[in-house]
This record gives sequence, C-alpha cells and structure tokens, in this order.
Amino acid sequence: MSSKLKSLTRAFLDGPTTQRKLVFSLDFDTTIAAESHFMNTPCFSVRSAVLILVALLLTSTVALGATFDGTNDPGQSAIYSFALGAGATNLSLNVSNTGPAFSHLLLRKGAVPDDDHFDFIAHFDGHDNRINLERPELTATNYFLAVRTPTNSGTQEFAVTLTTNVSGGLRTNFVIKPLAGVVTGTLAPGQWNYFQVEVLTNIPGWRLVLNGSGGGDPDLFVRRDYLPNEASADKSSRDRTTDTITYTDVEAQPGTYFIGVFLPATAGGNATYTLTTQLGYLTELAWDTGLTHRGTAMFTNQSATGGDYFFKITAQNPSVGVWRTALNVTGGSAQLFMSQNSLPASNSFQFASGNAGSNGFTLHASQFSAAQDWFILVTATPGAQWTLVTGDAFVQDLGVVATNGASGSGAVVIGAEGARYFKTTLPSDVPAWRLWLNGAADTIYVKKTAAPHPLNTG
Repeated sequence: MSSKLKSLTRAFLDGPTTQRKLVFSLDFDTTIAAESHFMNTPCFSVRSAVLILVALLLTSTVALGATFDGTNDPGQSAIYSFALGAGATNLSLNVSNTGPAFSHLLLRKGAVPDDDHFDFIAHFDGHDNRINLERPELTATNYFLAVRTPTNSGTQEFAVTLTTNVSGGLRTNFVIKPLAGVVTGTLAPGQWNYFQVEVLTNIPGWRLVLNGSGGGDPDLFVRRDYLPNEASADKSSRDRTTDTITYTDVEAQPGTYFIGVFLPATAGGNATYTLTTQLGYLTELAWDTGLTHRGTAMFTNQSATGGDYFFKITAQNPSVGVWRTALNVTGGSAQLFMSQNSLPASNSFQFASGNAGSNGFTLHASQFSAAQDWFILVTATPGAQWTLVTGDAFVQDLGVVATNGASGSGAVVIGAEGARYFKTTLPSDVPAWRLWLNGAADTIYVKKTAAPHPLNTG
C-alpha cells in the first residue's frame, strides 16, 4: 500500500513574529510525517486570516488517516488541500472542541471555501465538529478544507483528523446528505442510520418520506442540532407503512438537522428502506370553475413516494351554491382530509373521505365563506395514481323538459365527490313534471335556483 505527500506548498501568517507548525501523519504499514515551520515575512502577510495550503494525495483503497495540526486566533482560518482517489469510499474529518475554544470545518471541491462558499459544513460552537461523507457526495477530486475559529471562540490549538474507508461505513454515526434527494439502505433489528442536513437559508418547507420492506417497518425521526432517538426527537413518524414528516416554511428554520431511520429491535429480520427528502411541502390549487365533470383546474400527482401531500385552496363563492372536492384514484389507494386555517391530519380534520377507491365530498355555501383559506391532505400509498380538483360543482344541463318524456341525462357516473348535479328548465305551461332515477338506489334532491345539498334542499 502506498501514498505520497504530494506537496507542502506555503504558509501565510499574520503578525510580525507569528510562527505555526503543521504535522501530517499517514497511518499505514509505514508512517510518513512532514513538519514545516514558517516564519512570517512581509511577502507572506495577509490581513484577514491564517492561510495554510497543504496538498496531500490520498489514493489508497484501504483505511488511511492524516492529522492537520495548527493554531488559530479568533476570527482566523487555516486552509488545507488534499486529493482523493477513486478508491476512497467514505471520508471523515473531525476536530475536537472543548470549552471556550472551538473551530468549525468547511469543505469545498476544487476551490478554497469561505463563509459563503462551501459544499459541506460542520459549525457547532463548543463541541466537536465532524464532516462525514459517503458516495455519491464523496467524489475523487481535489478538496480544500477550512478550519475556521470564530470570533466568539478563544485561541485554539486544533488537530483535525482525516480518515477514509471506515469499515462498516459512517451511517451509524451520521453522514452528510443534501437537503433534497433519495437515500437507500438496510437496517438490522435495533439499528439506526443517521443523516445530517443543513438548512442554510429560508426554504419553502421540507418533506421527508420513508418507505421500507423486508423483515420489519423502519421509523423516521428528525431532531435539530442533536441525533434523535426514540425518546428525543423534534418530529417523528412511527408504525406507518409510509412514514412522512413535514416541516412548513415557518418550521424549517436555518440550522443543522439530523435524520434518524430506526428499525425496532422487535423486527423479525433486516429491512431495506428508501428515504426521500424534498423541498417544499404545500401546493396551492386553483379554484375549478365546474365546466366539466372531471374538472379543468386539476392537479395530477407525479410523485411515487406516497405518504402525505398538503394543498391549499382559497374558497370562492360557487355559482350554484355548492363546493366540491374530488380525489380521483386510478391506481393504488389514497384518502382525503380537509380543514380550515390549519393543516389537517388523518386524526384531526373537519371533513374527510376514506373510501377504498376515489374520495371526495361537497360543502354547502353555509359551511364556508369566500376568501377563507382551506388546507387539504391526501395520504397515498407509494406509486398511487390520482388527481385532485376542488371548486364549483359541475352541473350537467338537461335543457328544457320535453313533453314526450325524452329529457334525461343518459348513463352517467357519480363522481368522487359522491354527488352528480343536473339542471333543467320547465316551460311555463307545464301542468306537471315527473323525475326518476334508474340504477343504484341513491337519493334524489331537488332545489329551485341553486344546487341542492343534504344540508339545504328547500
């Protein structure tokens, strides 16, 4: 096994008499160490930070390590460079922080990181910081590492350890993942996998969905700043075939979040899982004008994850006095829940429909007002195919009542909303009018000037 110290290029140090020492060690069959002392000279002076550039080529396919030592005053950063070859399967960078002296880690591919430009960051104050990566986030390329000592820290003599190809992987500690993506894995009973995600700025919400298969049903946990467990989590979803955790735009504040996927010890065997994370949590719907039976302002689901989907609709005055919401399911299973002013849940809602197939309901004008905000929840199985429409009820025009009994709708389907509406016009000289329904033993409601509803048929 071999690795080589590619170059130790230069150091830029602040102050007229400042001296720094770097020690690198590679842990293999043979240890290679390099030390260098650089005294400051005017040509090396910089104003803002300690800048130390070191290039280290890491090509071995077995576990290897390096130690980056230095001293930072508050507000200073030390910069290191290293290259990873194709044989590196994972990477761990760790700096030990104790008490009032601490440093952050910033890592960037191909360029020096700074406060606004980095690929990965670990920036807790007062305790250890670690960057753990696995493929595909880890690639064979040149990396630049910044060890940043913030202004609220004391002077720190730091030692950053770099380790690659950690046996068994890093998920039992945690690995850094992007805010949105797909992760797959396998768990044994009683085992955790952890993932760290950075929310760096305001986002439009965050949606996490977990699907599992095999010998048990894994559960999903999220906690800010700390690893979650069964007793401590900010949010969790347990004992559901498809676990979903939703953060609204208000809840998803900038910070470090840890996701935990856990297979209970009572599971009958190993389980595989797919964790999907997505930006956004809420889709705003347009009010349908009721021109067609299926609707024209229709949302068509394109997501295969299943789980919980949230929507917002601002109510309008329906032209016929009835508001319909229809969830048409053509594959899999999906249920419907709705509440005013707050997100509904499967156990907390104002209106719901949980049929085996399509679902929906109608509301009378007395049950809502124009300009009110309503929220809809659709819970669906993975791969379910469905559409959602909400707004004016569709009314089929039967025209003027015929005198020979020819008026009628023909064979039609009652929609997911559970009702089908018709209208007809009576000539002024009609002495009588009859109305009948062929097919299922359903109830007929009739009302003049507006669509009838079970709450108001008069």
